[in-house]
Amino acid sequence: MKQVVFYLQNLKCSGCEKSITKLLDNTQGLINYDLSVDDSKLVLHVQNASVSELIKVELASLGYPVIGDKNTFSQKAKSYVSCAIGKVTK
Repeated sequence: MKQVVFYLQNLKCSGCEKSITKLLDNTQGLINYDLSVDDSKLVLHVQNASVSELIKVELASLGYPVIGDKNTFSQKAKSYVSCAIGKVTK
């Protein structure tokens, strides 16, 4: 088991959290995780490093790139869409 910590950009609220949680809950090889909206911190416990890299790519595609990665206008817009979807999804 490997622990990986990501600090995410564009993480704003419970809607964002719900969208990210949905992604994480459907990821194979992820043992468990802890997501803190207040700190924009995601702690992953994964089977191997390739799982964390896959998650990193998927988070960026939702609009939540890791701090240090590019945060384009497009990604910021995607985060608002992901947030809105998270707010209306059950």
